[in-house]
Amino acid sequence: MKINCKKAFSLLAVYCVLLTASISAQTCDALVCNNDLQISLNVSCELVLTPDMLLESPAAEGDYSVLLFDEHDNFLRNDTLVAADSGTTVTYQISCSENSCWGHIIVESNIIPQLDSPCSCTDTGIIPDECKLFCGIVESVPTALVTVEEAAAAFGNCGPELVGDIKVSETVTGDICAEDGEIVEVVYTGKVQLHGQIQTIDILCQRYSTIKLDLEDGSFDFPRSVILDCDYLDHIVVAEGEEAIIYELGDPGSIFASTGSGSLSYPTFTPIIAATGSGSTGGIGGFDFANYTVPQVITVYDTTHIVVGQTLRDTMAVEIINGVEVWVLKTIVDKIYEEEITERLDTIGVMDAVIPIVDRLCNVLSGYSDIEFDACGQGKKIVRTWNLIDWCTSDVTISGRQTIEIIDVTPPQIVELVDGEYVPVTIMSDLSASIEPWACSGKLRLPDLKILDNCDLEPTVSWNTEDGRVENGYLVDLWLNQGPIKVIGSVADDCNNVSEVSFNVIVVDDVPPVPVCETALQVSLTGSSDNYGIAKIYATDLDEGSHDSGCGKVTITAVRIEDWREPIRDCQENIVGYAPQTCAPLTADIDLGASVFKNDCDATGENIGQITVAGDHVKFCCEDLGQI
Repeated sequence: MKINCKKAFSLLAVYCVLLTASISAQTCDALVCNNDLQISLNVSCELVLTPDMLLESPAAEGDYSVLLFDEHDNFLRNDTLVAADSGTTVTYQISCSENSCWGHIIVESNIIPQLDSPCSCTDTGIIPDECKLFCGIVESVPTALVTVEEAAAAFGNCGPELVGDIKVSETVTGDICAEDGEIVEVVYTGKVQLHGQIQTIDILCQRYSTIKLDLEDGSFDFPRSVILDCDYLDHIVVAEGEEAIIYELGDPGSIFASTGSGSLSYPTFTPIIAATGSGSTGGIGGFDFANYTVPQVITVYDTTHIVVGQTLRDTMAVEIINGVEVWVLKTIVDKIYEEEITERLDTIGVMDAVIPIVDRLCNVLSGYSDIEFDACGQGKKIVRTWNLIDWCTSDVTISGRQTIEIIDVTPPQIVELVDGEYVPVTIMSDLSASIEPWACSGKLRLPDLKILDNCDLEPTVSWNTEDGRVENGYLVDLWLNQGPIKVIGSVADDCNNVSEVSFNVIVVDDVPPVPVCETALQVSLTGSSDNYGIAKIYATDLDEGSHDSGCGKVTITAVRIEDWREPIRDCQENIVGYAPQTCAPLTADIDLGASVFKNDCDATGENIGQITVAGDHVKFCCEDLGQI
């Protein structure tokens, strides 16, 4: 007998029609579909439909096939429901041999997620090692626990949506000083919509314990000794919007605020040492090393120098002018540089994380006592004794000593005022000292220095010189032949931080020699047939004891006054000499040049003048006869 089952859409039911009276062996009996089924997807967001789900009394050996259609009779796929079907009505057709029937499935996703946690609550109450933690080193929940955010993320895909937030309840039993420590039970509950109703469900129960710290396991350390600048309190940065804290000099909080280092400020606890059992009492198994190592980051300071201005200083230099070495004053332009410092962070590896113990960490209390001594730069030297005590067992204590030096470590600055701002200087303008008549040595008052220091209001200034000597604020015994004399000024503060500045002293003789001449001299004109009526008087014959105040030899030259009156000017009206007027003067040619720039002459060789030159003699001739 052949049976064909068809879908009756209007009645939402299944009926079967007898088509033939012939009877033959069948693989499966007549099919009766379950209609209006409510089926929920599993946690993997899909479900393979079986005959047991769709039929009443399916044949054990039946060869069934399932096709799925949407509400518009469009073919979807074969026998598998997926996440996209959730919340819809799917039509199915199940067939066996030539028999088939239809039905409807309301697809739901009502499976409550089953969350796995290594710290899940058990009836035995046993807590795994990985759920045992040291107290005081976590801020919220241990990393082994499933967080609220992770639990919430498990809902909504193939399960019911959460209505509102997950509620967290925490119950603490036991005592931190007990052998098993404190037992913390954390329970997550929430509300979901199931079958059109809002229900409260238990989501997850987790349990962990916190174990007391052991002072004798080698995981505690004391702060290293430190040297701080005397004005370090003035450089503590206050975050925007926060009020400045008034610290005492050497206070642990001030050291931390200044250096940012907990290991310089307070005793520290290193969790990884306690956890790995490197101390005396062993550690905790299942410890996550990554939780208590941190990148070892160093701050790299890159320094570049930028020009922010300039300052002028004078110096003396030797130049050769007309074959003679002459000291010439020159102006040197010194650039003013400012250091531009940029910071960057560089990771050079990993290191064990440490936790500073400000006053208490779990069962460990921290305290200190100080012995203070005065130090240079209005500073202090503090010998600080730290004590750590176990709150649970007060007879267990450890101690350590730290030395804190608060001294002046910054050298003084020697500055000059440039454009209204003080700028550091290391080289000052050269100075000149003139020798004194008869003494023949120079004397120079040493300059007053403008000094800035962060702590010492009266730094000490000392002077050193290559030649001469320092006496009562003066350089004395400066001799003419000593050339440029380098002078170094050293400025030291109370802690012997030193800065230096230098300048050169040029010893000059700007006191003219004293000429002593014959007041009257009678000469006779003589000569040969070729040079008749000429008289030559040597400069040495006119000298009557000219001197340089005992400070060296003098060179005597002579020129007739008539030849030293009328100036000769170059193309820019600069006096370059005097015009010869007498009968036989000593002369020299000079190029008076042609104007090329506003204040310059170009020696073209086309504008030659003649000037009088002083020499070792003067001449008289017949035209001078009878003249005085």
